[in-house]
Amino acid sequence: MNQFYKSFIESGLKLAKDHDIKWEMFLRPDGSVTRKNIWNLTKITNSPSPPSYCIHDLGSDNRTLEILNIQRQQKHLPIYEKKPLSSAWLDFIKAAVLNQLFLRNFTANHVLTQICRPLRVLATCTPHEPWELLAEDITLALGIANTLQASGHLAQCINIVTRSIIDTYHIADIGPLYPALPSISEERKNVHHSRQTYSGDRFQPSLETIKKTQSLPEHQAFLELVRIVFTEQPRTFMDHLRFAQVKIMLLCGMQTADISLLPEDWKRQQDFYTPSGQLAGEHGGYSQAMFLQHFFERHQAGNSGGTALYEARKYVPAIFEQDVVQTLDSIARLTQPLRQTLRRQMEENRILPWFHQDELVLAIKLYPYLTGNPILVSGSPDEHEFPSRYQQSLDPGLFNELHKTQLAMAGTARLNMSLYVYFNRMKGKVTFRKSDGTPWHGLRMKWDEVFLRIDEVENYLARESATKHSSLTSLPTSTGKLEPWKLMFLMPIRALIETRNEGLCDITRYFAVGRMDSRMVQHSLSGNQSGVQGLFEAYGRTDEDRSLALNAHSLKHLQITDSFYPKIIRMVLLQKLHPHNLKHIHENHPYAFADRREQINLPSGAEKIMGEKVLAVAKLIKAGKADNPIVQTFKKIQKTQGEAVALAFLGTEASGFHATPYGYCITSLTSEPCPKYLECFANCRHLAASNLSENGRHLTTLKNRFEKALVDALNRPAESIGRENQIMHIKERLGAVQTLLASVNMNSTILKQPPPACSEFQS
Repeated sequence: MNQFYKSFIESGLKLAKDHDIKWEMFLRPDGSVTRKNIWNLTKITNSPSPPSYCIHDLGSDNRTLEILNIQRQQKHLPIYEKKPLSSAWLDFIKAAVLNQLFLRNFTANHVLTQICRPLRVLATCTPHEPWELLAEDITLALGIANTLQASGHLAQCINIVTRSIIDTYHIADIGPLYPALPSISEERKNVHHSRQTYSGDRFQPSLETIKKTQSLPEHQAFLELVRIVFTEQPRTFMDHLRFAQVKIMLLCGMQTADISLLPEDWKRQQDFYTPSGQLAGEHGGYSQAMFLQHFFERHQAGNSGGTALYEARKYVPAIFEQDVVQTLDSIARLTQPLRQTLRRQMEENRILPWFHQDELVLAIKLYPYLTGNPILVSGSPDEHEFPSRYQQSLDPGLFNELHKTQLAMAGTARLNMSLYVYFNRMKGKVTFRKSDGTPWHGLRMKWDEVFLRIDEVENYLARESATKHSSLTSLPTSTGKLEPWKLMFLMPIRALIETRNEGLCDITRYFAVGRMDSRMVQHSLSGNQSGVQGLFEAYGRTDEDRSLALNAHSLKHLQITDSFYPKIIRMVLLQKLHPHNLKHIHENHPYAFADRREQINLPSGAEKIMGEKVLAVAKLIKAGKADNPIVQTFKKIQKTQGEAVALAFLGTEASGFHATPYGYCITSLTSEPCPKYLECFANCRHLAASNLSENGRHLTTLKNRFEKALVDALNRPAESIGRENQIMHIKERLGAVQTLLASVNMNSTILKQPPPACSEFQS
C-alpha cells in the first residue's frame, strides 16, 4: 500500500463525513449490499428522482465471472464463486464514487455505470490489490469487457478509469498504466500515418464506423413507429402517455429526458414586431410563434455533485402547432385526476387524503383506492364493456358511475377473486373491524361488511408497499423547487390491473401516483431488449414489425439538418420555412438536387462503405456539380488507381455534406470543429464550388466588399498600426474568393428542368 492510495482513501472518508454518508457498508456473502446500507446516489446528490441510481452490489461482477469461469473450465482450473471484493477494493471504489460525484461533479448515472461498474469488472479480473495493478491485469479486463459488450463501451470505460483515476492519482506502484496498454500503444504507433497513404483494406473499418455512427433512426423502424403512434388506438392508460411522448419527440425533436420533464403549463407564445412596431407578419415574416416550455437536467454549481432542473423553450413548427396542442391538451385532461391526487397528498402529507384518519371505511370501497382495480364483482358485464366505453371518451367521470354500480352489486353478487386474495394478505397486519369499530374475532368475515380504519391502512401502506409510494419529493430547479404534480406526464405506479391483467386502472382513486422518467420512453422503443413489452411488440402488424427496435435518442435529430432527406419531409421543410417564392427555393435549396442524385449510379458496393452524405458528394462529383482540391485529387486517383480506391479516399476526406452560402461543405462537423472558423471561402479544401446562381451572388457580394476594404486599407497612412497585416489578410481572402468565383458558372443552375408547379409542393 503506497501513500497515494492512502491519501485517496482519506479524501473519500472526508467527503463521506462532509456529506453525512455512512462509509461502512455491510455485505452479504455474495457481495450484495444489505438494504440499510445501500448508497442511493440520486438521493446523496439531491438530484431529481425518479430514476434512482443505487449501489446494490459490491461483489464480483456476475457477467465477468461467467466469462472467467468459462476460460478456467477450458484450462481445467477451479471456477470462481461470487463473493465480496477485498476491503482495499471496496474502499477504493467508494472513494472513487465520492470523488467523481463531489469533486468532478459527474451525475449519479454516469458514476454508477461508467465508474463503479468498470472498477468492479477490473477488480473481478485481477487477484491484486489496487496499488499492485499491472498492465496485464487491465489488458485482461479489456478483453473480458469486449466479450461482454461488443460495442466496446465497457472497455472504453475501463480505459477512462485507468487514465483518469488510477494514473491521475498514482494509485498503482508501477505506473502510469494507460500508455502501456496494447491498444493505446498501437494507436500511438499509427497516429502519424497520413490517411492518404492507407490502402483500400485499411479504409474499410473506418468507413464502416462512419456509417454506424449516423444519427438518424433506422428507416423501417421509424416508419413503423410513425404508423403506430398516428394510426393505432392506444389500449392502456400508459400507452396513451407513451404515444403522446413519441409524437412530441417526432414533431418537435425533443429528447427523452426533456419530454419527461414537460410541465402541464407548457404553452408559450411570442409575438414578433418590426423595428417600427408593426407585426412582422405584415411584412412577410412571422407575427407569432409557439414554444414548448420544459425543463432539462444540468450540473449544479459548486461541489454538490447533483443536478438541477433548468427552464428551456423548444420551438413548435407552425405546421405542427395544432397537432402538438391537441396531443398535450388531451394528456393534460387524462392525467388531471392523478394530478389532483398527488397535489392533495403533498399538501396534506397523507397517503389517502380522500378520508379522515379516524374514519371507518368499507374494505370493498377501499379496494379501488388500494389497487386501482375498479371491478369488485366477479362476472360483471362491466368487466368487458367498460374498457371500450372509456377508451372512446377518456372521461374520468365514468369511473364514478362504475364505482357506484359495483358497490350496489357487491351486496348480492360474488366478489372478485383478486379482492379476496388482496385482503387475505393483509390479515395480521391490519385490524379488520365491524361497522361499530370493534375487531372481528373468530368469525368468518363477510367482506362486504368488513371495515378498515384509515390511519391503520396508511401505516400499512407506508410500511409494506415501499414500491408504491407516490412521488412526493419536490424537484430542485435553478430558481427553487418544482412540485411533481405540476408535470404533464403522471402515471399510476405499479397498477397491475393494467400492466399485467389487461384491465383499466381507476385513476380517480388509485393512491400511488408517480412521474414518467426517460427510461420508460427508451424501454417502450427498445423492443424485447429491455424486458418490457414495447410499442413495436404490442402494435406491430407482422412478426418482423414486432421484432423492431429503435434508439430513442435518434429521434432528436429529426429536426436537425440530417432529418431533411429527399422524398421524406422536403415538403414539410418548405412549409416550415414559409418561402414566398417556391421556384427560388426549388432552384437554390441544397436538397433540390436530391432527385437528380438518385438517378446517378455508382459502382455496386459503394453504399456498404460510405454513408448517405458521402454518397451525395460522390454523385455531385460524378454529375460535375462540385469542384475543389479534394475533388481534383479524387479524379486523379480515379484515373490512376481505379474507382474503388477513389471512393475509399472520398469516404475518408469528404465525410459530410452541408450547404453554405458559397458552395457545398463536404466535411463532417460532428467530430471536430470547422478549421476555418466557418470562413469557407478562405481556401478551404473542403469547400466544393457549385454552379448555383445563389452561391455566385454571395461570392460576388463578398468580392466587392473585400475590394472596397482593400482600397480603404491602402489609403491609410503608411505608418498606421497593423496596416500591412490588414492588407495581406484582405488580399489572401480576396484571392481565394476570386479563385472560387472562377470555378462557378453564373449562367447555369443546378436543375436543368423547370421546377414543379406550386400545386405539387402543396400536395
